[in-house]
Amino acid sequence: MDNKDRFSPEENKPSSLEALKKRLYRKINPLKQSGDGQRGAHELHEKKYDVSGTWKEENTMPQELPKEYLGFGWIKWFFIGSIVFFFVALVVAAFVFFRGSNVVSPDNIVIDVSGPVSIGGGEELALQISVHNNNNVALELSDLLIEYPSGTRAVGNLEKELPRIRKSLGNISAGQTVNEVVRAVLFGQEQSVEQIKISLEYRVEGSNAIFVKDKTYEIALSSSPVSVSISALKEVSVNQEMSMAIKVDSRSNTALQNLAVQIEYPSGFEFSGATPSPASGQTLWLLGDVPENGSRTITVTGIMRGQDSEKKVFRIAVGTANTSGQQALGVMYSTTFQEITLRRPFMSAEMAVNGSTNEEYIAHAGEDVRVEISWVNNLPVRVTDGSIEVTLSGDIVDESTISVEKGNYDSSRNTISWDKRSYPAFGVIESGKEGRLQFSFKPKSLFGTDKIIYNPEVSMALTIGGNRTSESDVPTKITTSSTRVIKFSSGLQMTSRATHFVGPLSNAGSLPPVAEKETTYTVVWTVLNSSNNLSSAEVRATLPSYVRWKGMTTPGENISFDPASGEVLWSLGKVDAGVGFSSKAREVAFQVGLFPSVNQVGQTPDILSEAAFSANDDFTFVPVGITARPVSTRLSTDPGFKSGDEVVVAK
Repeated sequence: MDNKDRFSPEENKPSSLEALKKRLYRKINPLKQSGDGQRGAHELHEKKYDVSGTWKEENTMPQELPKEYLGFGWIKWFFIGSIVFFFVALVVAAFVFFRGSNVVSPDNIVIDVSGPVSIGGGEELALQISVHNNNNVALELSDLLIEYPSGTRAVGNLEKELPRIRKSLGNISAGQTVNEVVRAVLFGQEQSVEQIKISLEYRVEGSNAIFVKDKTYEIALSSSPVSVSISALKEVSVNQEMSMAIKVDSRSNTALQNLAVQIEYPSGFEFSGATPSPASGQTLWLLGDVPENGSRTITVTGIMRGQDSEKKVFRIAVGTANTSGQQALGVMYSTTFQEITLRRPFMSAEMAVNGSTNEEYIAHAGEDVRVEISWVNNLPVRVTDGSIEVTLSGDIVDESTISVEKGNYDSSRNTISWDKRSYPAFGVIESGKEGRLQFSFKPKSLFGTDKIIYNPEVSMALTIGGNRTSESDVPTKITTSSTRVIKFSSGLQMTSRATHFVGPLSNAGSLPPVAEKETTYTVVWTVLNSSNNLSSAEVRATLPSYVRWKGMTTPGENISFDPASGEVLWSLGKVDAGVGFSSKAREVAFQVGLFPSVNQVGQTPDILSEAAFSANDDFTFVPVGITARPVSTRLSTDPGFKSGDEVVVAK
């Protein structure tokens, strides 16, 4: 839509200014023809202007403003309001500026700390702390609080832990600077960064609230107050016992209090012992106070289990003992790691006892022992001057029966040995070369001796060694060790016999027994045990169908009869070692009645089946047992018995 359509006719009327413009730029009428027929020039007209001292302004503006100009009023008021707001804000800012001179801001408090950036553990640390009050008012009742890291000690009294100190600074005036020097002895992990927290607590006039300004100061511990050195092989054989010596030296110029060492073992390490012994378990040693430049040494032994080329890492931490009683370090001074590489045995030797390669072999009482040794050089290089030595220990070995193939037995040391003199193959052992050796012995009898051998066993400790070309951190002399244990089951004895004329029970009937008539007998069981305690011991036997259980037994023993099966059961329970030798034998008696049939005339019938004694050996943890032959009417242990009394006769 055009503009002319949006205004009324009155509004479309040209203004005086526009009319004047049209008159100024109006063209003169075309040249009139002169009388002589030529075109005439422009006509010029003189116009006179009023140049009086005052202007006469025509009322050329419309009586009403257009609608788009009607909003000018609110802009004017907005502009006026902005100016008023500016002056008000200026007044408020001036008031706050001049009135705020009495307000305390923590940003106007500056804490400066002067001290070293690093220090050795156990050395005295001196810090100068400056507090600047840049506020326009004083800080009242000001306290300086210093919180040290764990393990910090007081200067001149290392037994006293110094977790924090508080110093009163009093009032700090506006613009005043207060200086304080604090001293302490820091301990901690070498190359660690410790933090010291410094706080200023203060009050302001007219308030009971406590305000705090904090600052943290960091300092590096360049060294530890102790040094740790470890002496151990970097390569050990799998399943070989190893030793590790840990030496702790004091670097401090004062005595170290309550020193402790904690060892973290790798998986597969079996602790054997230590000198000195651990204070708790197998991992913590309390070394006490160590003087200036003093030292302490711990030696740990154990067996490394694992795979060839496997790496094992020990972690040794040194610090102060935990005063709370926990089995850990209170403050740690140093941590050291020791890596050991496992190798398959340089020279391996395996013992097989009666064909078994188990570390523990269970032998029956009186069983002969044959040991075969298989050896091999696992190194990629030759070994010279090889040797094998087996040390026997245990009272059960009958030394007179020891037989050694291609070796020697030294009875003064209880050792069996092979070297290049008795076994030339040990002179030079090429890589991969292997061989076999053997020896045998008999155990002593567990019966018929004056001395009872309790828990009889033989321990065999084998060491194989030789020389090889020296390598870095690997000994020239190489050795590998292994052990085997032979445990012997307890020796058992049992008798099963019958009487008629003697014994703890009175019997009836005739001897020889008569068909279809009853004759009673007393059956006596006796048990002997030599060396090991037994548990769950019992004796079982069965009565034939023609023998009756009479129900008469000696008191003090647990014996029962099952009519359905005809089984007699004697429950002994626990049987101590030495029963029947160093103490009275276990014995029970019970009465049975023989009622023979006519078809048994002329026979010597059994009155009890084979008796079986069984138990658990508490030393070898294997079941043991023995049997006694059946009992017949032949009463060989009864003094009143005579030949012929065992045969059944007709009635």
